[in-house]
Amino acid sequence: MRALALGWLVGTLWLQTRAELPPSWLASLLLLAGAVALATVVFGSVSPGQITSKHITSKNSTPRQTTPKLFNRAGRYARVLLLLLAGVALGAGWSAQVAQHRLSEALPAELEGKDLQLTGIIASLPNRFDDGQRFVFEVEHARDADSEVRVPRRVALGWYGGERAVPDLVPGQR
Repeated sequence: MRALALGWLVGTLWLQTRAELPPSWLASLLLLAGAVALATVVFGSVSPGQITSKHITSKNSTPRQTTPKLFNRAGRYARVLLLLLAGVALGAGWSAQVAQHRLSEALPAELEGKDLQLTGIIASLPNRFDDGQRFVFEVEHARDADSEVRVPRRVALGWYGGERAVPDLVPGQR
């Protein structure tokens, strides 16, 4: 299990070093390969106590148990290596899928720089600074002049007062 966790960490860190995310099909392929490798280890191996064979060498000797080759030292190293590779594939694939999903919630380019009317709830503690506040806002409705527009579900907003005083904002406030 440690090998799987270490592999997951290595896969996630590897993805962090990439300049761009892998395509969605590659992330899905990594997840599939990792799942197959993990299933091979989990369902393809049984504990040594469950697999035994009795060999009788002569009529007078007693039966003895032998351990299959799957559980010798080389077999253990192979299982650990397979768990490590499964972890790398699963960690990289999962992280890529989550990152792609998160990036898909970006503000459309045509709405950048436009004034929008947002209705929703303040979802975080406001961070106050000299002439304003910043906070996370959960959007319920968004309008551009006269029509509804699609924006990410959660956005980071800044409220700048300039010469006017900025009101005290509270989480959960509309």
